[in-house]
Amino acid sequence: MEPLTTRQQSTEVLTADAVIVGGGMVGMTLAAALAGAGITVVLVDAQPVAARTAEAHDGRSSAIAFGSQRVLAGIGVWDAMAAEAQPILDIRVSDGDARGRTSGLFLHYDHRDLAGPFGDGGAADAPPFGYIVENRVTRRALLGRLAGLPGVTHLAPARPAGMTREAGGVRVALEPNPAGLRAVAARLVIAADGRDSAVR
Repeated sequence: MEPLTTRQQSTEVLTADAVIVGGGMVGMTLAAALAGAGITVVLVDAQPVAARTAEAHDGRSSAIAFGSQRVLAGIGVWDAMAAEAQPILDIRVSDGDARGRTSGLFLHYDHRDLAGPFGDGGAADAPPFGYIVENRVTRRALLGRLAGLPGVTHLAPARPAGMTREAGGVRVALEPNPAGLRAVAARLVIAADGRDSAVR
């Protein structure tokens, strides 16, 4: 099947290499990584884009491990997040019980212990364990990256209304037919629509 470029939506069926169902942080990250590698992607997102970046949408923050930060940098997203990310320099692990009692014993991890494997051995060269970043900051950076990738078609709001396996691929019916599209035909469908995924 020949993939269409990102915004060729003149027909009722859009064709791509992969369709990702779920436009949260996982779905958007995968879409950016695939499109950056030259794979055409259709991202089907149940929520409007404006809702994903609204301050009231999700007030949570996430801990992003050092390895994950390097992935985000590799796919061109981290630069838009870095100014609002806080490094994790120390981790303290202790024990407690349901009554609120805590142990006097604990483990302490210091990022400076990582200096040797990642640099010249000096503590100033040690990377952090990771970063704490607000989810809305991550979503905003991902949306900005997706907008600049020609291999991505972001359909939002849209939901899968059904899925049919075909020779060499799959067809995902859409509702409410965004931009006049009825379905997406792709070689691969990826379920990134959460723990209650209907696609999985």
